[in-house]
This record gives sequence, structure tokens and C-alpha cells, in this order.
Amino acid sequence: MDNVIKLIKDPSIDTVSFDVFDTLLDRPVLKPTDLFYLVEKRVQEHLGDINFPFCEMRTWAEQQARDRLKTDFVHYEDVNIDEIYSVFREVAGVGVEEIIAIKKIELDIELKYLRARQNIKPLFDLAVAYGKRVIIISDVYLPSELLINALRRNGYEGIERYYVSSEIRLSKGSGSLFSHVLADLNIKPNQMLHIGDNLHADVKKPAQLGVRSYHIPKTVDLFFSGKRVNHRIWVGKIERLEPSMRIMLGFILNKHFATEPRAGWNNNSISNGNPYILGFYAGGPLIFTLVKWILREAKSQQLDVIGFVARDGYLPLKALKILEKFEDGVPRTNYIRISRAACIPFQFQTRADAFAAISKLHFNKEQTVIEILRRRYFLEVDDALKAHFEQHDIDVTKPVNDRDKFIKAIIDLGDSILAGFNKQRELGTQYYSGLFKPTEKVGIFDVGYSGRAQKVLAKATGKKVFGMYFASFHEILGLESLGLQYRNFFAAARNRWISSIGFSTAMIEMLLSEINSGTTAGFEEKSEIKPVVLPSEFSPKDARTIEVIHTGALDFCREVCAMFGQDTKYLEVSSASACHVFSEFTMRPSNEDALIFKDVAFGSHATGEDHMCLIGSSAQASYWREGYSSVERALQKSKPAIVVKDQQKNKTQPLGVKKEIHLNFGQKSLVRVYGVFAKRHMKEADVTRMRYDTVKFFARAQHPANVTIRNILNAIGPQIPIHSWKE
Repeated sequence: MDNVIKLIKDPSIDTVSFDVFDTLLDRPVLKPTDLFYLVEKRVQEHLGDINFPFCEMRTWAEQQARDRLKTDFVHYEDVNIDEIYSVFREVAGVGVEEIIAIKKIELDIELKYLRARQNIKPLFDLAVAYGKRVIIISDVYLPSELLINALRRNGYEGIERYYVSSEIRLSKGSGSLFSHVLADLNIKPNQMLHIGDNLHADVKKPAQLGVRSYHIPKTVDLFFSGKRVNHRIWVGKIERLEPSMRIMLGFILNKHFATEPRAGWNNNSISNGNPYILGFYAGGPLIFTLVKWILREAKSQQLDVIGFVARDGYLPLKALKILEKFEDGVPRTNYIRISRAACIPFQFQTRADAFAAISKLHFNKEQTVIEILRRRYFLEVDDALKAHFEQHDIDVTKPVNDRDKFIKAIIDLGDSILAGFNKQRELGTQYYSGLFKPTEKVGIFDVGYSGRAQKVLAKATGKKVFGMYFASFHEILGLESLGLQYRNFFAAARNRWISSIGFSTAMIEMLLSEINSGTTAGFEEKSEIKPVVLPSEFSPKDARTIEVIHTGALDFCREVCAMFGQDTKYLEVSSASACHVFSEFTMRPSNEDALIFKDVAFGSHATGEDHMCLIGSSAQASYWREGYSSVERALQKSKPAIVVKDQQKNKTQPLGVKKEIHLNFGQKSLVRVYGVFAKRHMKEADVTRMRYDTVKFFARAQHPANVTIRNILNAIGPQIPIHSWKE
């Protein structure tokens, strides 16, 4: 921007002209015709015809109007909106009054969504402050009256003249509009500076006339040319996106990718390593679309109340409170304290169940017997219970060393092992029943995955609770046999061990869940029955990181509602499109993306695992393995190569980062031919390894024949070093 600032300040510049669309003003779209979707929705509502194809007819009418202009008025270089709607009326088959109403809807939509491009407005203000004559030159079919109104509404004051192609009938694209401006103002070309986003019409054409020009690409072009964050996740998908998602993506790009951050952009990262951008860009569309889906399902099922399961329902409930004023018939909502630990007493009611509570449910083997009895069986260890376990040679102050011995001790307790379950089930039943009126039809939202909370609430309340899940696993498949219905937002129930679900469960729970309080450990009765809510397990640092992500996602919902208002109801997006960025982030993160969660840890009261890391010391210790793999790859690349000695030339290779070796055609051909004969002294697996990992194979070669081939390869192409390569 320094160059254009110097040009504006240049005393020889008398006049500064600006383009309007995507320069002074932008719209929340990827391309201008995306806005026709909102026009279409309003037109369909106005006409009472949900199938009225406004978008297709409007696009066709404009093209026909331009084609007719070339024939009927050969000297005209641009059309106006009246000419477009004259053709539109022919194909639409509606009356004059309806055409006037439809045209007004389009103009109203244009005016509503034209907003100041915040990083360009200071340039405009600078030109005014330096006393330059500021003018507008725009190629557009819209009337100048709309441009004047839109610019003034967005704080652009001090514009002396407007030159609009639809009225003057000359265009920037041909250069004739610039010639007209120079003649009208009676100035020399080098006294004028033009600023715009179109390289041809705003830069090359005026430059040919001697007008000084400056190119400021629109934000969308900067993003998709790789000058912002990783745009490759959208390759081949943009044209296939539904209009609402294109609008939301355009809104996001204009909001957060217009200006250069102090540290610059990383085009390998999805979030630029910024948790707020992650929340706004990846989490925002997901939460927004998820809440609209929940409300749609609630309306379809005629629900009276939606219970959001703590803690996974925290962020969706917050977002619903933002969106509800733009939705009709929103049910009553409730934040239900239910957790894996709170569900256990309802799942296990017999002595056989008490056995299953250990044999079926995972638990941390490092926790003491006292902790297992307290967390899993809701039992406090007294002297009698301690003596019982001592008879089975079990020290309750130590971890379980012999699982079978521990199970035998549990069985020998008899019905007394069920005392904790029975008490908690009684308290839970009273608590959950009190949340709903007898006649209310109830639905719940939970992240997933087995329908446990839905079954417990149905059992406790005696209601046919309807379940809404982000996703579910195969364990949920028996739910309908119990007379319970459910729907999934992201994907149908699947076996996660057989087929990838397309996102990290740990990461989606991190996005949705509350961080300021811990899990529900059970119930207690004092003056009234209340859930026992533990303190948050997140460290202050981790909580701040996640809170910033939550803020970004909720800000997206607020700002979309603020901009689109009543048009928010038209923004319907598929789950696949809404979740695309977050799915790519969790499944294929860059190192910069993964490092946001490098030290984040959480816990599970029910299993006794109080410190579970998203990215741990190993893949097995990481609950976000894709994030771990990304960080590990970056670490490996940064490590220096091992110093080795070339035994043939007796030279030591210098330290440095290992560089990838690309074999030439001759080397590859030799390897293919050698592979045919190598089967005589090599195993089939080694031959395959040689073909597909050639450099590493020959770098570690020991067999005389393989060493000979390596020497030949080194003689005809890039050198393969001798390595004691560690896997």
C-alpha cells in the first residue's frame, strides 16, 4: 500500500478515481451473481411460487440484453437494468407491476449488502484529505443513484462526480470511458490516478492512455491465488457449493482475509495458526448450520423442548440463542447435566451389570481401587469394604494389578455392590423427570455417538425422547427397537473401526463443549436434588485457547445475523459443506494448525483418565492422532541428517537437513530392469520395496549385487548416499 499512498500524495496528481465494486465496496459473495440467490428467495416469497427460477432467468436476460445491444445500438458499450428487465419480462411471463416489484427487490438486495471495504477506505479518505478531486468510474448495469446511496451509507463523502457505464454507455473495459472522463474534466492523463481491482479494465486500459493506475485485487482473488491461507482445500469444490455456502464463504473472506496480519500469511495453514480465525472460518459455518438443522428437526418432530446435553451441547445452545430471533416457533430449551458417569446407574441395575461395569467399560488401570469404586460404582470405601477387598488380597489404595481377582471381589460383594447404583438412579430419575412437563414432547442434542443419554432420559422420564446427534457410531443401531427415533447431522451411523467418519471425535467435542465447568459426577440430595458438577479439568491456558475458538464461532453467528437479518432464514447449507473446513483441519492439519492444540489436555471422570492429551508424546498417547502426526513430521524435517561415511570414497557427508532425491529417467529404467532379475537373490517384499522406495533401499544396500547397482545409479544420475538409515 505504500506505493499507492505516495501516488495519492503526489502533487502532480489532480484527480483520483476509484472503481466501486470490490474496490470501495464489497459484497458477501464469491462472485456477484451469488447474490441472485437471495433475490430469488425473496421473489419466490413475493410471487408465492417456490419454484420460480429467478437466478437462471435473470442471468439469461442479462446476456440476451447485451447481445441485443450489439445489434440494435452498436455504439453502446453497456446495458442498464431496465433493458435487462425488459428481456426478463419476456421470458418470465409476468405483468409490469410484478416486474417493477422484482426489480426493486434486486436493487434493495444490492443496496443492503454493499459494505465498505475497510482496508481501502483509508486510501479514499487520504485522497479527500489531500484535496484531490475524487471521482467514481464504474462498469455496472446499476443506476448511479444506487451507487451514490450505497457509498454515502458507508461513509464515502466528498465524491465530485460519478461516471457509470450504464448511463454514459461507455466502458472501462474498452478504455473509452477513461477517454470520456479526461475530456470531461479537461485534464492530462498523467494528472489522474485510477485505483481498482480489475487488472484489465482498471489497470491496463487506463495505463494505455497514460493514466496512472494502481491494482488492488479483491480479497476473493487474493485468497484463491494462494496469497492467504491454504485455499487448496476448496480446489474443484467452489463451483459445486450451494449458493448459501458461497455467500457465507465470501462473507468470511471479506471479513478476515482482506488485510495482511503483522506476521504475514501461511498458505499451508488453514487457520494461519490463529484460534480465532479457526473458530470463525471453520467453526462458524458448522455451528450456524448445525443449529439451523436442530431447529428444522425440532419443527419436523413438533418438539416442545430441546435439551442440550452438557457439556457437548454448550456451544450449539449459545448459538441458538443468537439465531432464535430470526426463526419461527423455537421450542423451549434446557441445558441438561448428563454425562457418562451419570448414565452408569441407569445402564447397570443387576449383579451381572455390575460385572459388565468393569468388563465392558474402559477404565484407567493406573487409578486406585478406591477411585474405581467411587467413580464407577458410587461407593465410598469404609472399613468393611476395605476388609472385603483385603480378603481377596487387594490393596484398595493401589491400582488393580489382577483384573480377574478384582472382578471376583466385585462379584462376591453380592447385592451391596448395587447400593451406589440404586441411590444414584433414584436421584437421577427424580432430577430428570423434574426438567419436563408431563405433556411436553422432548428432544435432545448430543454430539453422539451411541445414544446413551437419550436412552437414560427416556428411561428416567418415561418419554419417547427424540435424539439429534452430530454423528453416531454403530452402537446406536438398536435404538429404534426401543421405540426411540434419532437423526444424524453429519453422517449416518457407521463403524468407526472400519470406515473413517471424516472428522476427529476429540476435536469436534473440543469445539462444541463447555470449558468453564467440569463433567457431572452424579447427584446429591440436600435441600433439593442437584447434579454434582466437578471443576473444569482444563488449565487456564488451554481454556483461553478454546474460549477464543468459541468466541470466533459465536461471532460468526452474530455477524451473519447482523448482516443478513431476516434473510438469515434463506441461508440453508448442507452438513458436508458447512463442516468442510473443520473436517479438513482435523484430518489434514498443517504443523501450524496442530500447534494450536499442542499442550491441550482434558479428562474423563468416568474412566479415571484425568489427563488425556490431544497431542501427546506418541501417537498412542494422542487423542488427535492427525495433529500428532503433523507435528511429528515437522520435527523430523527439522532434524539434521545423520553423519555417515561413504565407504567407497572415504568421505564424510556434512550435517544438514535431508533433501529429497529425485532419480532421473535412466536410473528409474535401470531399477525396473534390475527388478526382473533381482528375484533370484531377493525376497518378493524386498523387490517391491526397491521399486517403491528406491533411494532408501539402495542407501541401505548390503548385498554385493545391490551395491553394484547403486554404484551404477550414482554414475548416471543424482547421488544416493550410504546411510545407516533408521526407520
